[in-house]
Amino acid sequence: MRRTGVVLAAATAAGFLAACRESRSTEPAPTANPALTGAWGTVSSSGSFVEFSLRAAGGAITGAGREFRSGSFYDSLIVSGEYSDTSAFRLTIAYTNGDIAHYVGVALTPTLMAGTWSRGPYDYGPFDREFHVRPRAPCADSAGLDGAPDPRAPGYIVMYYRSVDSPTETARLAALYHFTPHFVWTHAIEGFSADLLPTTVSLVRCDTLVELIEYNAVVAFD
Repeated sequence: MRRTGVVLAAATAAGFLAACRESRSTEPAPTANPALTGAWGTVSSSGSFVEFSLRAAGGAITGAGREFRSGSFYDSLIVSGEYSDTSAFRLTIAYTNGDIAHYVGVALTPTLMAGTWSRGPYDYGPFDREFHVRPRAPCADSAGLDGAPDPRAPGYIVMYYRSVDSPTETARLAALYHFTPHFVWTHAIEGFSADLLPTTVSLVRCDTLVELIEYNAVVAFD
């Protein structure tokens, strides 16, 4: 019997799955388009924004992301689309709740894409919208950020170094950056899971007690 479960992805689990995954093809993967591949997001307005991570290669675009409204997680989304050699693109954004949005535009610079966004007959649109490359952590020696957004398992896993008092440090970070942790671990790993704003992730990566941050994920297991 094959089951699917939400697994809080630790670094060791990710490495194990990667090692066990069989190669499906000997064909080389298409080269990624650097103008579109990466983490993108709209400017936050009163805590409302859209963010997604894209991979553009071989003329096709795939990705996943999330939408926040008024500082709270609203919905997950899956991105698919196509692009041309001029970095003009057409994206279809499928929300978990069934809504569909379309985004048509062009990558103007390595850090900016602009276009027209429309979403359903009852939402705002069409309107001009810009996406900016998400900033890197504001420090030279930042904790790693592994994985990619998965709409089936939103949120992040933050792992401390082994000697850290996880409950105390999680309470400190939560008070400092105004988030509510879902789980706090003190045994197999020291850390917590939470829905975090991209700016918060950037800042938490610079905390000297944080070893690694991963996107939450869903994996299949037998």
